Amino acid sequence: QLSTTASGNPTGLGIAGGVGANKGSVMVSEMSGSNVVWACYMNAAGTGGSGQTISLTKQDQQLGESVWNGTNHVVVWADKRYGALSSLIYAARVQQDGTVLDPQGVMVSSASGTQSQPAIAWSPTENMYMVVWRQSTALAGNYDIKAMRLDANLNKIGYEITVTSFDMDRTNPAVAWNGSNFLVVWADNRPIDGLWDIYGSRVSTTGVPSSSVYICTDAGTQILPAVTAGDSGNCLVTWQDKWQMKYEYAIGTSFKGTNTRNWTTVPATSTEPAGTATEVTASVSPPMTIGLTYYVSVRATNRDGTKSDVGCSDGIKIVSPGSPVPPAPSGMSGQSVPSTPTVVDDGVTQTSRTTLHASWSSSYDNFGEPAIMARVVPATGNLGTVKRVSSTAAGKSEPKVAYDGSNYLVVWSQATTSVHGALLTSANNRITPDPAGDILITTGSAKGHHPSVAWDGSKYVVTWEDKRSYTNNKTDIYAARISDDGTVQDNDGGMLISQAPRAETTPIISSISPLQSMAFYTYEKYSSYRLQAREIWTTQPPPPEYPLEEAKQLPDGTVVSIIGLPVTAGNDQFAGIFYIEDKQRIQGIKVVWNESTIFEGMVVTVSGTITTANGERQINATSVTVSPTPEVFLVPFGIRPAYMGGVAAGLVPGVVGGVMGPRGANNIGLLVKCWGVVQNAAGGYFELREPNGEVVRVKTPSALPTEGLMYAVTGISSCEPVTGGYGSLLLARKAVDVQALQ
Repeated sequence: QLSTTASGNPTGLGIAGGVGANKGSVMVSEMSGSNVVWACYMNAAGTGGSGQTISLTKQDQQLGESVWNGTNHVVVWADKRYGALSSLIYAARVQQDGTVLDPQGVMVSSASGTQSQPAIAWSPTENMYMVVWRQSTALAGNYDIKAMRLDANLNKIGYEITVTSFDMDRTNPAVAWNGSNFLVVWADNRPIDGLWDIYGSRVSTTGVPSSSVYICTDAGTQILPAVTAGDSGNCLVTWQDKWQMKYEYAIGTSFKGTNTRNWTTVPATSTEPAGTATEVTASVSPPMTIGLTYYVSVRATNRDGTKSDVGCSDGIKIVSPGSPVPPAPSGMSGQSVPSTPTVVDDGVTQTSRTTLHASWSSSYDNFGEPAIMARVVPATGNLGTVKRVSSTAAGKSEPKVAYDGSNYLVVWSQATTSVHGALLTSANNRITPDPAGDILITTGSAKGHHPSVAWDGSKYVVTWEDKRSYTNNKTDIYAARISDDGTVQDNDGGMLISQAPRAETTPIISSISPLQSMAFYTYEKYSSYRLQAREIWTTQPPPPEYPLEEAKQLPDGTVVSIIGLPVTAGNDQFAGIFYIEDKQRIQGIKVVWNESTIFEGMVVTVSGTITTANGERQINATSVTVSPTPEVFLVPFGIRPAYMGGVAAGLVPGVVGGVMGPRGANNIGLLVKCWGVVQNAAGGYFELREPNGEVVRVKTPSALPTEGLMYAVTGISSCEPVTGGYGSLLLARKAVDVQALQ
């Protein structure tokens, strides 16, 4: 459900990129077991805006993915509105501003059986979506991969497509448009080796699937595929890979040394449960020497053939037959790392000179630590080489991938507590070495998993579910921006997208433009889960441009940009502030700015927030740009003391006035010239009095003028607090602004 308020807990992510003229924006969504789908807005600092309800139904919804077609987002999910024991696939269009065009959702397929794990891709040339999902069959435990084509308005095109249908199970489908057809990939458990493999099929725009593409059927288990389109019709498929460990042992006379006999392979079987010991009784030839100490070393062969030492026994001393044999040691010994074997000895001495006995166990069912693998799949022809994206220590899972026009960014969950990434070339080569080149996307207090990634046209945006505030199963949604060279722009724990009392989970990000993305996610509500969406400003958009006269009438807090106006007083004259005025000399305004020196006569563009302080409108500037155009020095307006300040005008406050009260048009902020007889000169201030008794107070940075004489003063019309409101105040800028009249 996309709802008018955003709250929840994140658990799982996905992503979609923009296409066509709008390629380069992002939407994030998330999901959870009994959930509502949400989406959200967020500014450059990571502040989320109001959520928008995607689906109004109260039953559980499980988020799939979203895609942007240049006009609308389309999000797909599994929906249990017709019963808690089964679900159907629904879709909805969401406009760029978060408006939901299909608030009840559009049913993608009404076929019998449970439908789940939806994914979606968009073809801009065919003006067509393809939705894929996992669907149960009449045979328990068997699942097919199904698909449906939809037009831009979510009308069905043709009939449901069976992408693959064999015995056993298929799961986690993903889909991408490669320029000529849709590449559908999935994890497949067909009975070849009893383990999961990665398969694919190219589905034509007329709905005809090709024969299966064997993306990875290597020994071990391959699951959780993700796919994105690259260039020249190629797609990159990435997945989690757990290979079967191959152990070798050797006997030598030094601890983990090179002085070893030949390495002997000990095959591991996939049927051994975690912790099961593998034992060897090694035949030693020639016989070992009595009196020397021997060691059994074990090493593992990784998926790519790399050898790594994983254990070594305590020394075993060979003694003469009949010599007393001490009792076996009480504990395990040797070097070990998590999920790799630990060598154990039966004793510290033995009498046999021709055999040695050792054992070791693995905590991962004789499978290695999961790694992330990838392969290029072209639109036609031979597939690229399977290559490792990362095989650093700690389990890696849930890979996602996006393409920036030159390179891929693959992100994954590492040990369920952090999110890592790696840049790959279009040929599937790591740009930086492994593991030193891993991009650490979550740092500091972040505890991220279930990542999602998209390219918004200028940078990558990664979202994840975060456990840093984990209490009562509560998780939140965070994001980080990453430049095309892999630099993490938000590496202080990321940007907070959504935080709520209940669980928010499994975000998906979909791009709109370099400024804007949409985040979809799942929100727990009343023991069920609803889908929500939140728009994200991944780059602060430029503020709207306003004429100065209009800007002064905007409410406090409005962000504005004022283009190309001359400076009438610099912040070298007034500490921390300067004044600008329109060239028609109708309006002027104070600008708060001390980041750089702004001089009188400069022409500047000011961006910032309109506020009111001490009776005067002002702009709290966030940027000031000086124009290279020639300097402009405006001529001041001549004005009598009685008319200084003027009456209120809309949101622009006025002054209380003198004897006759406030008079004339509001002129606060303008460059003016006023004249009168000087009186009450003291402490940097004096007054100018006209014959009818009206006065204006003047603040001067220079020497005080002589009382009783007539003076003309040039400066900025301002105001100051007085009893009952604000009184007029003339701000002289420099000594020459105060001139005696002869």
